[in-house]
Amino acid sequence: MADTELSGYLHERFSKNFQVSVFDNPELVCSSPTQRNPDVIIVDETVNGIYGSELCSEIKADTCMCNIPVILLISLCDSESYLAHIGCGADKVELRMINVCKLKADIIALINHRAAQKERLKEFAAATLPANHSEKVSQGDSDAILIDKIQKCLEKNLSSEKYTVEMLCADIGMSRTAFYNRVKFIVGKSPTNYILSYKMGIAKTMLASRQYNVSEIATLLGYCDAKYFGKKFKEFYGISPMQYVRDVMG
Repeated sequence: MADTELSGYLHERFSKNFQVSVFDNPELVCSSPTQRNPDVIIVDETVNGIYGSELCSEIKADTCMCNIPVILLISLCDSESYLAHIGCGADKVELRMINVCKLKADIIALINHRAAQKERLKEFAAATLPANHSEKVSQGDSDAILIDKIQKCLEKNLSSEKYTVEMLCADIGMSRTAFYNRVKFIVGKSPTNYILSYKMGIAKTMLASRQYNVSEIATLLGYCDAKYFGKKFKEFYGISPMQYVRDVMG
Protein backbone atom coordinates (compact mmCIF):
# COMPACT_ATOMS: atom_id res chain seq x y z
CA MET A 1 0.00 0.00 0.00
CA ALA A 2 1.07 3.51 -0.77
CA ASP A 3 -1.94 5.04 1.02
CA THR A 4 -0.31 5.71 4.39
CA GLU A 5 -3.60 6.67 6.04
CA LEU A 6 -5.31 3.38 5.11
CA SER A 7 -2.25 1.22 5.72
CA GLY A 8 -1.66 2.88 9.07
CA TYR A 9 -5.26 2.27 10.09
CA LEU A 10 -5.16 -1.40 9.05
CA HIS A 11 -1.79 -1.90 10.71
CA GLU A 12 -3.15 -0.49 13.96
CA ARG A 13 -6.29 -2.63 13.86
CA PHE A 14 -4.60 -5.88 12.84
CA SER A 15 -1.27 -5.78 14.69
CA LYS A 16 -2.93 -7.07 17.87
CA ASN A 17 -3.88 -10.31 16.11
CA PHE A 18 -1.28 -10.67 13.35
CA GLN A 19 2.34 -9.87 12.59
CA VAL A 20 1.97 -7.14 9.97
CA SER A 21 4.47 -5.74 7.46
CA VAL A 22 3.63 -2.79 5.19
CA PHE A 23 5.37 -2.18 1.85
CA ASP A 24 4.87 0.85 -0.40
CA ASN A 25 7.28 -0.52 -3.02
CA PRO A 26 5.69 -3.36 -5.04
CA GLU A 27 9.09 -4.90 -5.80
CA LEU A 28 9.64 -5.62 -2.10
CA VAL A 29 6.62 -7.91 -1.89
CA CYS A 30 8.37 -10.74 -3.73
CA SER A 31 11.96 -9.93 -2.83
CA SER A 32 12.03 -8.99 0.86
CA PRO A 33 13.40 -11.74 3.09
CA THR A 34 11.23 -10.43 5.95
CA GLN A 35 8.14 -11.33 3.97
CA ARG A 36 8.94 -14.97 3.28
CA ASN A 37 5.90 -17.17 3.23
CA PRO A 38 3.33 -14.74 4.70
CA ASP A 39 -0.11 -16.13 5.60
CA VAL A 40 -1.99 -13.51 3.55
CA ILE A 41 -1.09 -10.57 1.28
CA ILE A 42 -3.37 -7.53 1.00
CA VAL A 43 -2.84 -5.43 -2.14
CA ASP A 44 -4.29 -1.95 -2.65
CA GLU A 45 -5.97 -0.93 -5.92
CA THR A 46 -2.91 1.06 -6.97
CA VAL A 47 0.55 1.14 -5.40
CA ASN A 48 2.91 3.89 -6.58
CA GLY A 49 1.59 3.87 -10.12
CA ILE A 50 1.21 0.08 -10.42
CA TYR A 51 -2.26 -1.42 -10.57
CA GLY A 52 -3.00 -3.83 -7.74
CA SER A 53 -4.39 -6.35 -10.22
CA GLU A 54 -1.01 -6.39 -12.02
CA LEU A 55 0.77 -7.01 -8.73
CA CYS A 56 -1.68 -9.84 -7.91
CA SER A 57 -0.95 -11.43 -11.28
CA GLU A 58 2.79 -11.16 -10.61
CA ILE A 59 2.42 -12.80 -7.19
CA LYS A 60 0.32 -15.65 -8.58
CA ALA A 61 2.80 -16.19 -11.42
CA ASP A 62 5.70 -16.50 -8.95
CA THR A 63 6.28 -20.17 -8.06
CA CYS A 64 7.49 -19.10 -4.61
CA MET A 65 4.34 -17.17 -3.75
CA CYS A 66 1.50 -18.50 -5.90
CA ASN A 67 0.07 -20.51 -3.01
CA ILE A 68 -0.25 -17.48 -0.69
CA PRO A 69 -3.81 -16.07 -0.46
CA VAL A 70 -4.17 -12.52 -1.84
CA ILE A 71 -6.87 -9.97 -1.03
CA LEU A 72 -7.21 -7.16 -3.60
CA LEU A 73 -8.82 -3.90 -2.48
CA ILE A 74 -10.79 -1.90 -5.08
CA SER A 75 -12.76 1.37 -5.00
CA LEU A 76 -15.82 0.27 -6.99
CA CYS A 77 -17.69 -2.99 -6.64
CA ASP A 78 -20.02 -2.86 -9.62
CA SER A 79 -20.13 -5.95 -11.84
CA GLU A 80 -17.88 -4.46 -14.55
CA SER A 81 -15.18 -3.40 -12.09
CA TYR A 82 -15.36 -6.71 -10.19
CA LEU A 83 -15.02 -8.82 -13.34
CA ALA A 84 -12.12 -6.66 -14.53
CA HIS A 85 -10.18 -7.45 -11.36
CA ILE A 86 -11.12 -11.05 -10.60
CA GLY A 87 -9.05 -12.33 -13.53
CA CYS A 88 -5.81 -11.36 -11.78
CA GLY A 89 -5.99 -14.42 -9.55
CA ALA A 90 -6.84 -12.67 -6.27
CA ASP A 91 -8.48 -15.01 -3.76
CA LYS A 92 -10.72 -12.19 -2.52
CA VAL A 93 -11.73 -8.86 -4.08
CA GLU A 94 -13.02 -6.39 -1.50
CA LEU A 95 -13.91 -2.70 -1.31
CA ARG A 96 -11.21 -0.40 0.04
CA MET A 97 -13.74 0.95 2.54
CA ILE A 98 -14.71 -2.55 3.71
CA ASN A 99 -15.74 -3.03 7.33
CA VAL A 100 -12.52 -3.93 9.15
CA CYS A 101 -14.27 -6.77 11.01
CA LYS A 102 -15.27 -8.35 7.68
CA LEU A 103 -11.74 -7.96 6.36
CA LYS A 104 -10.39 -9.61 9.50
CA ALA A 105 -12.88 -12.46 9.05
CA ASP A 106 -11.74 -12.87 5.44
CA ILE A 107 -8.11 -13.05 6.55
CA ILE A 108 -8.87 -15.68 9.21
CA ALA A 109 -10.94 -17.71 6.72
CA LEU A 110 -8.08 -17.69 4.18
CA ILE A 111 -5.55 -18.68 6.85
CA ASN A 112 -7.78 -21.52 8.04
CA HIS A 113 -8.31 -22.68 4.46
CA ARG A 114 -4.55 -22.75 3.89
CA ALA A 115 -4.04 -24.65 7.16
CA ALA A 116 -6.61 -27.24 6.05
CA GLN A 117 -4.80 -27.48 2.71
CA LYS A 118 -1.53 -28.19 4.55
CA GLU A 119 -3.24 -30.98 6.50
CA ARG A 120 -4.42 -32.57 3.26
CA LEU A 121 -0.87 -32.34 1.95
CA LYS A 122 0.42 -34.04 5.10
CA GLU A 123 -2.11 -36.83 4.68
CA PHE A 124 -0.99 -37.29 1.08
CA ALA A 125 2.67 -37.33 2.11
CA ALA A 126 1.98 -39.81 4.93
CA ALA A 127 0.23 -42.12 2.47
CA THR A 128 3.30 -42.09 0.21
CA LEU A 129 5.88 -42.76 2.92
CA PRO A 130 5.88 -46.58 3.00
CA ALA A 131 6.47 -46.93 -0.75
CA ASN A 132 8.49 -43.77 -1.03
CA HIS A 133 11.16 -44.12 1.61
CA SER A 134 11.79 -47.67 2.68
CA GLU A 135 15.34 -48.11 3.95
CA LYS A 136 16.88 -51.58 3.85
CA VAL A 137 17.59 -52.47 7.45
CA SER A 138 19.01 -55.92 8.07
CA GLN A 139 21.18 -55.52 11.17
CA GLY A 140 18.44 -56.38 13.68
CA ASP A 141 15.10 -55.51 15.22
CA SER A 142 16.54 -52.66 17.30
CA ASP A 143 17.79 -50.96 14.15
CA ALA A 144 14.37 -51.30 12.47
CA ILE A 145 12.71 -49.89 15.59
CA LEU A 146 15.07 -46.90 15.61
CA ILE A 147 14.45 -46.11 11.92
CA ASP A 148 10.70 -46.38 12.52
CA LYS A 149 10.95 -43.94 15.45
CA ILE A 150 13.00 -41.52 13.34
CA GLN A 151 10.50 -41.61 10.49
CA LYS A 152 7.59 -41.01 12.88
CA CYS A 153 9.40 -37.96 14.33
CA LEU A 154 10.14 -36.62 10.85
CA GLU A 155 6.56 -37.17 9.75
CA LYS A 156 5.24 -35.34 12.83
CA ASN A 157 7.56 -32.36 12.23
CA LEU A 158 7.54 -32.46 8.43
CA SER A 159 6.42 -28.84 7.96
CA SER A 160 8.63 -27.38 10.70
CA GLU A 161 11.39 -25.26 9.19
CA LYS A 162 13.30 -25.19 12.47
CA TYR A 163 13.25 -28.92 13.27
CA THR A 164 16.96 -29.70 13.60
CA VAL A 165 19.03 -32.84 13.98
CA GLU A 166 19.56 -31.81 17.63
CA MET A 167 15.78 -31.76 18.18
CA LEU A 168 15.47 -35.14 16.49
CA CYS A 169 18.19 -36.55 18.78
CA ALA A 170 16.31 -35.23 21.82
CA ASP A 171 13.04 -36.76 20.62
CA ILE A 172 14.76 -40.09 20.04
CA GLY A 173 16.58 -39.84 23.39
CA MET A 174 20.16 -40.12 22.16
CA SER A 175 23.22 -37.89 22.17
CA ARG A 176 24.13 -36.32 18.84
CA THR A 177 27.35 -38.38 18.57
CA ALA A 178 25.66 -41.68 19.38
CA PHE A 179 22.77 -40.86 17.07
CA TYR A 180 25.09 -39.93 14.21
CA ASN A 181 27.12 -43.12 14.54
CA ARG A 182 24.04 -45.34 14.82
CA VAL A 183 22.23 -43.84 11.81
CA LYS A 184 25.43 -43.88 9.75
CA PHE A 185 25.92 -47.56 10.57
CA ILE A 186 22.32 -48.56 9.77
CA VAL A 187 21.62 -46.65 6.55
CA GLY A 188 25.07 -45.53 5.44
CA LYS A 189 24.16 -41.84 5.62
CA SER A 190 24.61 -39.02 8.11
CA PRO A 191 21.39 -37.92 9.88
CA THR A 192 21.39 -34.68 7.85
CA ASN A 193 21.60 -36.57 4.55
CA TYR A 194 19.04 -39.09 5.73
CA ILE A 195 16.55 -36.29 6.51
CA LEU A 196 17.27 -34.68 3.15
CA SER A 197 16.71 -37.94 1.25
CA TYR A 198 13.52 -38.51 3.25
CA LYS A 199 12.12 -35.11 2.23
CA MET A 200 13.32 -35.30 -1.35
CA GLY A 201 11.65 -38.68 -1.79
CA ILE A 202 8.34 -37.20 -0.66
CA ALA A 203 8.86 -34.19 -2.92
CA LYS A 204 9.51 -36.39 -5.94
CA THR A 205 6.36 -38.42 -5.31
CA MET A 206 4.23 -35.30 -4.86
CA LEU A 207 5.58 -33.74 -8.04
CA ALA A 208 4.86 -36.97 -9.90
CA SER A 209 1.24 -36.85 -8.72
CA ARG A 210 0.81 -33.44 -10.42
CA GLN A 211 -1.69 -32.53 -7.73
CA TYR A 212 0.52 -29.97 -5.97
CA ASN A 213 2.68 -27.06 -7.08
CA VAL A 214 6.26 -26.33 -6.02
CA SER A 215 5.20 -23.73 -3.45
CA GLU A 216 2.79 -26.13 -1.74
CA ILE A 217 5.40 -28.89 -1.57
CA ALA A 218 8.04 -26.49 -0.21
CA THR A 219 5.65 -25.38 2.53
CA LEU A 220 4.76 -28.96 3.46
CA LEU A 221 8.42 -29.95 3.72
CA GLY A 222 9.33 -27.00 5.95
CA TYR A 223 11.46 -24.99 3.53
CA CYS A 224 11.48 -21.21 3.94
CA ASP A 225 10.51 -20.63 0.31
CA ALA A 226 10.10 -22.44 -3.00
CA LYS A 227 13.41 -21.12 -4.36
CA TYR A 228 15.40 -22.72 -1.56
CA PHE A 229 13.44 -25.95 -1.91
CA GLY A 230 14.14 -25.92 -5.66
CA LYS A 231 17.84 -25.46 -4.97
CA LYS A 232 17.94 -28.44 -2.58
CA PHE A 233 15.92 -30.60 -5.02
CA LYS A 234 18.32 -29.79 -7.86
CA GLU A 235 21.37 -30.51 -5.69
CA PHE A 236 19.88 -33.88 -4.76
CA TYR A 237 18.51 -35.03 -8.14
CA GLY A 238 20.51 -32.89 -10.57
CA ILE A 239 17.36 -31.39 -12.04
CA SER A 240 14.97 -28.63 -10.93
CA PRO A 241 11.45 -29.53 -9.75
CA MET A 242 9.86 -27.95 -12.84
CA GLN A 243 12.34 -29.69 -15.15
CA TYR A 244 11.52 -32.97 -13.43
CA VAL A 245 7.81 -32.52 -14.07
CA ARG A 246 8.37 -31.30 -17.63
CA ASP A 247 11.13 -33.60 -18.83
CA VAL A 248 10.94 -36.73 -16.70
CA MET A 249 7.17 -36.96 -16.27
CA GLY A 250 6.43 -35.73 -19.80
